[in-house]
Amino acid sequence: MAEWLMALVLKTRVRFTRTRGSNPLPTAKMIKIIPFISSSFSSNVYLVKAKKITLIDVGVEPENLLENLKKEIALEKLALIILTHSHPDHTLALPSLLKVTKSKVAIHKQELKSLSIPKIKPDILLKGGERLNLGDFSLEVIHTPGHTPGSICLYQDGILFSGDTIFAGGNIGRTDLGGNNKDLGSSIKKLTHLNIEIVYPGHGEPIQKNAKEEILSSLQLAKECLKT
Repeated sequence: MAEWLMALVLKTRVRFTRTRGSNPLPTAKMIKIIPFISSSFSSNVYLVKAKKITLIDVGVEPENLLENLKKEIALEKLALIILTHSHPDHTLALPSLLKVTKSKVAIHKQELKSLSIPKIKPDILLKGGERLNLGDFSLEVIHTPGHTPGSICLYQDGILFSGDTIFAGGNIGRTDLGGNNKDLGSSIKKLTHLNIEIVYPGHGEPIQKNAKEEILSSLQLAKECLKT
């Protein structure tokens, strides 16, 4: 891990905010999605309360995350952790979570080499195109390289978990930490073909209105970045 990145992790104390009214978009089975929105360096974390309880990303501060999770679930019921990519702001809390849960871990196979957490071996290596069965809900895995080679988004019923591919305000993920501008543009273009009504990004607030327009704005920004 780059020294400046580790320094940022060590100096930052993260507080997650549980978003009230956190599932504004009905799904086929009315699955409850609980966002834990970070106000600092850590990624957002999303709890999907399906029959197979799933966590999307884990952030950097396990104590606070575990405290919030205990308010929602019995920790031993956590079945799956999906990592949208390997950057430490999305993954550093993983060892602590695995000590108190029996959860399996899924990540794209191209992120395995850059997952800088000792003694952690993911149970599921994704390649894109899979449909992860959560019992009464499923998530389609979309390979969206650009921010990193193995970045993924997760999609179902108009809901997109975008990792660090796109953010609110038409913003996009950085590509200077092993990413690629051209790949990012192609990935965002792929997302424009989906029927997306709400976006849960890796950082910042969810997109709950005009998601299509926001994604098109992200695509335009990606195109402009290619020109520079």
